[in-house]
Amino acid sequence: MGSFGDFVIARTGMMSSQMALNITGQNISNINTTGYTRRSLDQSTFVVNGSGLYRSVSTVYAGAGVMMNGISQLRDPYLDIRFRNEMSNVGSADALLAGMEQIQQVINDVNKNGITTQFQDLLDKFGKLNANNIGTAEFDNLIKNSAESLCQLLNQAASKLEDVKKDYQMKYEEEVKNVDTLVQNIRKINEQIRKADINGDAALELRDQRNLLLDELSQYMKVDITYGKEDLGAGVEIEKLTIKIVDESTGKSDYTLVDGINSATISMNEDFSLNVSSLKDRNGNVIKKEIKDPDNPGNTIMVDAVPNGNIAGHTADDDPDTDTVNEKYIIGYGSLESMRQILTGKGEFAITEEQLQEIQKTYETKYQGEVDAVNALMKDIADLNKQIYDADKAGTSADDLREQRDDMIYKLSKYMDVNVSYQDTTDKTPTGEVIQKLVIKSNSNPQCVLVNGDKSSKVSIDANDNSLIIGNNKVDGVTGSLEEIREILVDGNSFVNAVDEEARGIPYYEKSLDALAKAFAEAMNKINTEDAQGNPLDDITGSGNLFETSDGTDEITADNISISDEWRNGTVEIVTSTDPKSGTTANDNISRFQDLFNKNFTFEAEINGLPNGTVIYKGNFEGFYANMQGVLGMDMQSVSARYDTYATSADELNNSRDAVSGVDLNEEGVNMIQYQKAFAASCRMITALDELMEQVINRMGV
Repeated sequence: MGSFGDFVIARTGMMSSQMALNITGQNISNINTTGYTRRSLDQSTFVVNGSGLYRSVSTVYAGAGVMMNGISQLRDPYLDIRFRNEMSNVGSADALLAGMEQIQQVINDVNKNGITTQFQDLLDKFGKLNANNIGTAEFDNLIKNSAESLCQLLNQAASKLEDVKKDYQMKYEEEVKNVDTLVQNIRKINEQIRKADINGDAALELRDQRNLLLDELSQYMKVDITYGKEDLGAGVEIEKLTIKIVDESTGKSDYTLVDGINSATISMNEDFSLNVSSLKDRNGNVIKKEIKDPDNPGNTIMVDAVPNGNIAGHTADDDPDTDTVNEKYIIGYGSLESMRQILTGKGEFAITEEQLQEIQKTYETKYQGEVDAVNALMKDIADLNKQIYDADKAGTSADDLREQRDDMIYKLSKYMDVNVSYQDTTDKTPTGEVIQKLVIKSNSNPQCVLVNGDKSSKVSIDANDNSLIIGNNKVDGVTGSLEEIREILVDGNSFVNAVDEEARGIPYYEKSLDALAKAFAEAMNKINTEDAQGNPLDDITGSGNLFETSDGTDEITADNISISDEWRNGTVEIVTSTDPKSGTTANDNISRFQDLFNKNFTFEAEINGLPNGTVIYKGNFEGFYANMQGVLGMDMQSVSARYDTYATSADELNNSRDAVSGVDLNEEGVNMIQYQKAFAASCRMITALDELMEQVINRMGV
């Protein structure tokens, strides 16, 4: 290339510097734009000269300048994945906490007119009747009024819980619609990006919009987002985004929400489970594919290409001939799953003891399987270390091997918290560089070496306490899936750790209130209709039921408990004595009423599908109601702590994302100076070349 080619070099330098300055200005102007991703100019050396067999060894090519290949967004996919996974946990804990706070407003008994206070007032009225005015109608009315107030408080609590359930149901329905809208909007943006890719446009603004929608979607559910390629033919490939729902209990992506320009629709079933439709095209038609008819192999039939189904609902394992129902629940599913838990009450009493033992066995098998997987990973990493070491020693490239090793280290980090370091060896590369070996240690126990160069340790399980043994060292508290499973096995009797759902929802408190109302009414009625030996008090004046249902049904609940019409109109009254021959001062039955408030009862209820008769508390009336509040308080404290942990982690990850994708004025200021100087230098080069050409053309030979 002659001197005129140098003008091309300078010209391309000016153009690339000008474009880089434009991009820097774009970054700075959008520093406060929500969702904006920092951009950079992609450049490469422009080469037009080739080489041939007979090329002169004295021929030297400097190059032909710089090429602008496009504009890129600075994003770290790994940080995006981690942030969105953490946001599903944040959304889950936030929704649980919001539901519990609404329940707390109903059963919180800190005021003077609460259920606990009314129990105490009723006991006080019996005490006054016993001490002062046995058999008087005035004190009977005082007891009646106090009992009626207690019934009304129970009615109100049940009614308010029902209102909370209805409000939460409406909110849940709206959230499901929001998720469906998000999915459809992502599909539409995918379609616009697809058209832009075909036309050679980077569509960076559209990608920013899509990333915001993906971040929002991750709060509702745990999703697996992948970027693949769509082959258009003739060697042309464009980006294709796929979104699947992750079942965290298995780690698998079971349901496809978006596949390029196709998407599913999400709706709510009557049991509050979700239904994800089969994949549909842009016109809403289910995508079909042709397969061989299993009943008639000679024919073909059309079936759904990507079928989905119900989430947290009945699966294909249901037995239609029996009442057996197998349900699929997904752990850590984001705010939608937590809202479903609040509405359905899948919590502490969701399984039987026999089912818990089966879960224990399952986790033991899973624990051993994961330990075996860790051992296999460590051995593979050690083998790759040996291959990389040999390649470095021979001076050959090992980039592919290093990528494989990085993927394996990432997989290992999911099982346990590890520390990766590189140590110098005594060997060197052919160019004289010191060869390093990779060492992996347990982060919680640094003395435990997992991988040391081409050697790997052996991980085993301690039979006594299910802790891990790495080499000859016992290690406790490793962070990751291994530790989670170990904690479940160690605390095998804990429903909270062993089952899919962690929080008691509205039905738990509804059934608890019903159990309290039923036990109280039946105990009071029994004392007023039977003596201590269980004999009926038919010959006692005023005997009869004190409580009944307000709706005429047979089962007393918190919603329908009421004083009986007979007690209200005076036909029935408090029986003071079970002895018909006793005088008006006899008080043996009043003492039985008083003792009732301190007596321990076994409260039973049908909780979360367990048979009627499941014991949920043993104690007195006030203790049972206090226990309800205590259970809610502990659940709220636990979920609140989890929320704080998840939110802190999400904030840290978001800050890490911003460090990569966000606009930093200091960095952009440095870039601005750099590109301005590069532009000025290219201009100065043209001036120098111009002076050179003037010398050659006008002054040579003069």
